Amino acid sequence: MKEILIFGILFFALMTVYNLIVSIRRKESFMPAIVGFFMTLVALLIFFEQFLYATLFFIALVIVAVVKRSETSKILEGKISQELEKIDSKEPLKLKDFLGWKGWAKIALKHGAKKAAFFYASFVAIGVILIWLLFCAIFPEDVQLGWSWWACFIVTSSTLIYYEYSKIFKKALKGKNKKQIGGAP
Repeated sequence: MKEILIFGILFFALMTVYNLIVSIRRKESFMPAIVGFFMTLVALLIFFEQFLYATLFFIALVIVAVVKRSETSKILEGKISQELEKIDSKEPLKLKDFLGWKGWAKIALKHGAKKAAFFYASFVAIGVILIWLLFCAIFPEDVQLGWSWWACFIVTSSTLIYYEYSKIFKKALKGKNKKQIGGAP
């Protein structure tokens, strides 16, 4: 269990630093860096068996995420809208497009907001499953959560991601259509 926690601490610490650098360079929200910091702190507290404090910080993280949800949605909508403005609808979809929001914007433009959200939620679910399988292979004695727990987690999180991102893609597409028609953004 300690190896997984050390991996988590290092991962979230690196993500905090990366997101902090990106936020400063692009003059964007510090929300991803704050989330990474809280997750680093939670993993550290669990590592040192301070479960009460870890729970309190995790609850604080959830509260911050809920309070800042609309701000985060607007930021993502803006990023997708920027990609929608730049892309040509006849341009083929490339694997490198998925390093940012360009690939998802292309899917939304071609297939609609709901399909783009479905593909995005599926992509995240597959990623989580692959990471879990990797942990099962590397730390078989430490990974003790069964398939039923993971199935519930993946279905629930994928549903929430689908719901949120279908709204984000829909708003971004609506903004693109207004600009094409000549209306106000």
